[in-house]
Amino acid sequence: MRMGVMLWVLFSLFVMAENNGTSETTNDTKVISIQGAKEIPASEYLNALGVRQKSWFQFWKQEKPIIAKKSIPTVADTLRDFLDSKGYYDAKIHLQERADQLRVTIDEDKPVMVRDLQIDTDFNIPPVAGFQKGTRFEAAKFVRIKQEIKELLMKAGYCNYQLDTKAYVDLVKRTVSLKYLLKKGELCHFGETRIVSKPEDISEKVIRSRLRYKKGEVFSTEKINRTFSALNSLDAFGSGAVSPKEQEGEAENPGAALRTVIPMEINLSPKEKLNLFKGGIGYDTALGMRLQLYYERRNFMGEARKLTSTLHYSDKSQYGEVTLFSPALIALNGDYFDFYSEFGFAHRTYDAYNENNGYLRTKLTYEREDITVALGLGIENIDIKKTAAEPSIIEGNFLLMYPFANFVYDGRDSKINPKNGYYFSAYTEYGVDYKPSASSYYKFLLEGRLIKTFDKLTLAAVGKVGVVEELSHQVPASKLFYAGGAYSNRAYGEHDIGYILSPVASSVLGGKTWLNFSVEADYPLYDALYGALFFDSTMINKNAYDFKGESINSAGVGLRYLTPIGPIKLDIGANIEDSSQYGISFQIGQSF
Repeated sequence: MRMGVMLWVLFSLFVMAENNGTSETTNDTKVISIQGAKEIPASEYLNALGVRQKSWFQFWKQEKPIIAKKSIPTVADTLRDFLDSKGYYDAKIHLQERADQLRVTIDEDKPVMVRDLQIDTDFNIPPVAGFQKGTRFEAAKFVRIKQEIKELLMKAGYCNYQLDTKAYVDLVKRTVSLKYLLKKGELCHFGETRIVSKPEDISEKVIRSRLRYKKGEVFSTEKINRTFSALNSLDAFGSGAVSPKEQEGEAENPGAALRTVIPMEINLSPKEKLNLFKGGIGYDTALGMRLQLYYERRNFMGEARKLTSTLHYSDKSQYGEVTLFSPALIALNGDYFDFYSEFGFAHRTYDAYNENNGYLRTKLTYEREDITVALGLGIENIDIKKTAAEPSIIEGNFLLMYPFANFVYDGRDSKINPKNGYYFSAYTEYGVDYKPSASSYYKFLLEGRLIKTFDKLTLAAVGKVGVVEELSHQVPASKLFYAGGAYSNRAYGEHDIGYILSPVASSVLGGKTWLNFSVEADYPLYDALYGALFFDSTMINKNAYDFKGESINSAGVGLRYLTPIGPIKLDIGANIEDSSQYGISFQIGQSF
């Protein structure tokens, strides 16, 4: 069994949970309770009042929701506005104050219902489906749908639309008639892009390399947002804006003239803090105590270059690495190529051998729409020493030189927490036979992901296939395929599965053919907390291109807590054939 949990992260979550709790009552506060709520949960009324509540997982806390005494005079008006927005125009609110308590009794009465729905449009507006005849009318939802329609139009390139939405409310009959009139107009296209302001030591070439649109393409707010994200990812700008150029008189009279060609403007300011230091201490039962130091220099020597260095120490691995990123190093006919270089040294301890590895890798990358292509060269000096009597492991020094290529198509709707879409990647490297004793080999790895969300249920499938073919001499053990951990088989720790001997056993040495398949179902439990069920299947064969053999299958459950930087995931998986073999994995970020 392997378990990996970073203690400092768990401590942070515990502190966060404590801080989310409510406070004890004081002379300036009262306990508040909501009575009579039927269709709308009491928690939503408290949220509307801004009352902090105990989180659902803080089962050890006994505090009740409290409200400041100075806020009590506004409670009735706040709840009246809230109920009106939900369609309960005839609701009654009664407040009863005691020495240390405020009791709010609500009679929701009958809501306003949608009687008629008139839609006249030449553009598909699926958000309108949020209202159906005979359903409750919500003013906030009506406003939100209008905004969603505008966003869809701008995303599709229709910037000169005519949209008229009206809601005719009959308070006597408690009904509403909804009207949507929409003419999409002509498609708009991107015009010239002018860089109005930028840091002096960053050229226009670097900034234009991050444009995710070209002159003459159909206008799209999504492409503008992607451009802003690409510029922001350089970490070289303090603030910035990518926006359509406002034509003269447009602010005073927005409908004065309709444009189908939209010129763009970019405004960027220099970043003030260019140095970033980070450090962390943790513990992992698979790796032992962890210590990591990280330094990042942004806009290194200008041109938005980035220099980073990392030092890592644990009982089973120690490494140091320096990387250099240089955006838009090469420009060809309006296309730009970024340059990456990384070098370092690593010592790793495995079950049957130790490895020292000094390496240098460089590559050029090209991005276009959802496609990323990388071409590079790697050099590794690997020294392997056995720590167990394992005849299949070859000791010695391996000096490898290999060109490599990587192709990625990312059609997911989000890289942080995707709900729909698909992803495909292909990686290959070729060990060059540059001297008689050199290891020559061919290695490839394919990966595909498919994600689909049905209402609240998200289903994901991830498949991987890889082969290592030795052409001359054996490859070092670390070039073979291993499995285990959050990205392959969650009943095992990382690197725990070598070539498979039976459904419950594997070799300490990796294999030359790898198949891995994972499926997962995520469903919301409460607010940002999701539950998950998953199944992982791994097949590793000691021979190249041999896709037959035993597999190790595991299943398990997990929790996901959504954050702005991605989900925090906790998974518990067990081998289906032997439940005593189980693993607990913890990570930040989605695995599909």
